[in-house]
Amino acid sequence: MKIINYKTLLSLLMLSLIALGCVPKLKSNTSTTLYFIRHAEKVNGSSPDPKLSEAGEKRALTLVNFVKNKNISAIYSTPYRRTQQTVTPLSQILNLTVQTYNPMNPEEIKRMVSLHRGKTILIVGHSNTIPMMINQLSHNEVMKAIPEQEYHNFYILTYQPPKVHLEIEKY
Repeated sequence: MKIINYKTLLSLLMLSLIALGCVPKLKSNTSTTLYFIRHAEKVNGSSPDPKLSEAGEKRALTLVNFVKNKNISAIYSTPYRRTQQTVTPLSQILNLTVQTYNPMNPEEIKRMVSLHRGKTILIVGHSNTIPMMINQLSHNEVMKAIPEQEYHNFYILTYQPPKVHLEIEKY
């Protein structure tokens, strides 16, 4: 007959109680980093789904050099051509699939954070949707709409509820 010492028995008991939901899980001190960018410059015209302009294509390549060493674990983009084209070069370099999201669904940003808790994700959106998502996570209106001709900002949101910290860099 094998004898189990009390430390092993106590560990097994604690694991069983946690598995059964009798002991609350400890909150993690891990923060999630969300990088938000607006799509790069688009072709002017009347198309509801324009592609990137030449300047936008250059900015997409600039983005690659700006973030390729930032440990991005996931890339999210709206389904529009300009957003997809903005992150395609980066997704190829990092060998990550661009995942599509609906920026008008408030549950999407919560889902992204939940799926990638403790990691770094890049989210490409639009002048009106990026502020909406950042404001939702911060539970405060920290951002207004991005001006139409502004494409160079890189928004860094460090999310560790209840703390949220926003920085803005240029790329």
